[in-house]
Amino acid sequence: MTHNISDTIAHPLFCVTEHVDYRISSGLLNSFTEWWHMPALVACVATVAAFVLWTYHLDASELPRWKGAPLALLRIFAWIVLLLGLLDISRTAEHEISFPSRVAVLVDGSASMTLAANARPVLASPDQTAEETSRSKAAKDILYNSSLLTSLRKVHEVSVWSFSSDSEKLVLLPQETQPTERLATQDAPEEWHDKLLSQGTETRLGDALLNVMRREPDESLAGIILLTDGGNNAGVDPIQAAVTVANSSTEVHVIGLGSEQLPANVRVADLLAPPRIFPGDSFSITGYLQSQGLEGEIAQVELLEAEAGTMIDASSTQPAGRVIDTTEVRLAADGELLAVRFDLDGLDNPGSRVLAIRVIPPKTDSRSGDNLEAADIEVVDGETQVLLLSGGPSREYRFLRNVLQRDQSFAVDVLLNSAPTGISQDARRILDGFPESREALDEYDVIVAIDYDWEQLDPASTARLERWVSEDSGGLFFVAGNVFMESWLTNRRFEAIRNLHPVELRRGEQILLTPQLAAIDPLPLRFSPDGNDSEFLWLSSNPIASQTIWSEFPGVYACFDTSVAKPGATVYARIGRNEGLGLNRGGPIYFAGQLYGSGTVFYAGSGELWRIRGVDPATHERL
Repeated sequence: MTHNISDTIAHPLFCVTEHVDYRISSGLLNSFTEWWHMPALVACVATVAAFVLWTYHLDASELPRWKGAPLALLRIFAWIVLLLGLLDISRTAEHEISFPSRVAVLVDGSASMTLAANARPVLASPDQTAEETSRSKAAKDILYNSSLLTSLRKVHEVSVWSFSSDSEKLVLLPQETQPTERLATQDAPEEWHDKLLSQGTETRLGDALLNVMRREPDESLAGIILLTDGGNNAGVDPIQAAVTVANSSTEVHVIGLGSEQLPANVRVADLLAPPRIFPGDSFSITGYLQSQGLEGEIAQVELLEAEAGTMIDASSTQPAGRVIDTTEVRLAADGELLAVRFDLDGLDNPGSRVLAIRVIPPKTDSRSGDNLEAADIEVVDGETQVLLLSGGPSREYRFLRNVLQRDQSFAVDVLLNSAPTGISQDARRILDGFPESREALDEYDVIVAIDYDWEQLDPASTARLERWVSEDSGGLFFVAGNVFMESWLTNRRFEAIRNLHPVELRRGEQILLTPQLAAIDPLPLRFSPDGNDSEFLWLSSNPIASQTIWSEFPGVYACFDTSVAKPGATVYARIGRNEGLGLNRGGPIYFAGQLYGSGTVFYAGSGELWRIRGVDPATHERL
């Protein structure tokens, strides 16, 4: 699988010294563009020389030879001087400064490189440790113990890169034929060996290739050597990166590590559990097992319970928590998901806890770190009081009201601007106006305002709302809209409402895109690191699965046009504008939040969270 790169890369050999060449050139001859120009010049010179000699012969026929010969030479010399002037003879100096060609060596630093270099389990023999048989060790052997780097450095500079979640240049090794090799080697100590660690949580193979193409000099990059096990689970698709590389003159050579067969392994691929239950309510928890090379094998599956915040070690023989149920299953065919369901009669004690499904695999299992999946579950003793405000019966209002109404842990009261008195709504209570006292407002834990017409509030109600958030630890959720928002933004009386928002709302702002203009072009959400790490925005029980689901969400069609967050606020997601393969980094803010006094305020740029139901209705209910 290994290629002799120095023989296969067809790039010229560069030198590292400055070379000066001197040459004599003729301006007349250099201006010749046709094949007949030079013969014509020779014919003209010969004709002129013959004419001069013939004329002199006639003029000096009566002179003695010793007098005539010098005169002839003088006349010929004069014509030669004229000819040289016509030729425009000059002496030029050419300075040639060349740079060495370069080869980039990319080494996979993801956690999958700790797997066995063959199809057997990692501990291949009692005398070999996991490090000695891993793919990472095989890559280091190629770099340290083979002639690969030595052969390359006879012809090229060599830059060594490591990549996983991101890519980093570790060292630039000089060409061995360079006069400055000793000095350059002193600037590149062998400590770079210690940086080749297989600890990354992601494998961004496509991103690494594109990063090398951007950061290495285009003119001298002769080739890329890739040492990897071939896995890619995040970032740019390697196929797209390969198209970019193919458009350049850079060749890519891959040294595959690991077996061509997937190692025997069983893992808990996913875990489905209700986030909240009531004491004594029956519920079920389902785990999905996925195996490779273990079809028909028997595995034991345990359901564990632990206190909230407990870290359960998947590889421990006695993990934290207690086993509340166990079962045996026969593993399915390679890659197929096997559902394992546990039905529970309920949990009695209120509070948060961790439920986990753990598989005890056969002895041939190659990895133990993926044998467990955990989920947080809350036993709710009481209802969360919600006041739902809306300017009109929008889809966002209807879907949110229905989800909360079906959840027994919420008690929902609604205040609809456009609803006439006495209208029927699917809610506990329908209010005719905003709560008129501090005590009435304190009954609520959360207030959701969907494009609400704040002009319906008097100054006392506005001050009461601000005090409820800042002093009474209320939770306020703003959803921007294009019906009432523009009108109250121009009213200075609602400065307190503007201050509650975690984003800067400039007066007179318009909606970014109307649904009619953007109906065929939804704009995706681009999450910040804070957004990816915030569990309340997860659409699944683990962050990787949540990011996958969000990536399947096509996006929204509108967003209030504000891109500036207030000091201390956190931006969780922005609207991404389609610009080639990238996204505009300064797009409008879609999700943001801030602490306001002792309370919390969250903001959404438009009332389109209901569109997540297009991916899966359960994801909208979880959100």
